[in-house]
Amino acid sequence: MLNAERLFWPLTAALLAVLASAQLLSMRDESPIWDEPIELAAGYSYLMTGDFRMNVEHPPLAKLIQALPLLVMHPSLPLTSASWREREEADFGKEFLFRNRIPPESLLRAARMASIFLTLGLGVAIAVWTRRYFGPGAAVLALTLYTLDPTVIAHGHYVKNDIALALFAFLACAAWGSYLSHPSRWRLISAGIAVGCAFSTKYSAVFLVPVFVILYVIRWWQRTGEASPGAMR
Repeated sequence: MLNAERLFWPLTAALLAVLASAQLLSMRDESPIWDEPIELAAGYSYLMTGDFRMNVEHPPLAKLIQALPLLVMHPSLPLTSASWREREEADFGKEFLFRNRIPPESLLRAARMASIFLTLGLGVAIAVWTRRYFGPGAAVLALTLYTLDPTVIAHGHYVKNDIALALFAFLACAAWGSYLSHPSRWRLISAGIAVGCAFSTKYSAVFLVPVFVILYVIRWWQRTGEASPGAMR
């Protein structure tokens, strides 16, 4: 009889390899979408100047992570251009990506690799959390559904903040749920860090506030039921 526990990590690795392959094949000959030059140029300018003037409609964390691989490539920044002075993010992104001494496909490929890393990280988080609470079979099923999800396949390699938000929001909910079940200072700190990362990725992460309240109320109701005399009968 097959041992589900022994198969968990081999199957997880195989599914993540399938997802990574799909992302790599998708990005190979794909031109940048509208947002990618803007967010990539903004992220790299944050790293190099500490000036957050570009792309203020989104928090910086995902852009910083995706621009990190560019540090070893040393691309030029058009800091003397009118687009930088006038905060024209679209023009600044085009200048950075298409008028650089580094080929645009090399810059985009490096940043997209960081996005793929975040996409795979979310897959690992889903598998590990599901295994802990529902067993290895359910974990493999959950990861399979994630791996085959058309939205993940289509968007997991873009230089965008959506997958990053999904990852940090998932980690935040998982850490908060763990704290509510087994309160400790470390679990509370972990939840706070994950929430901070989510808020630093996209403003819509504010949805975590009512989610946390709902999870707290559910746990409080469960504890009340466990403590009531009728629960012992």
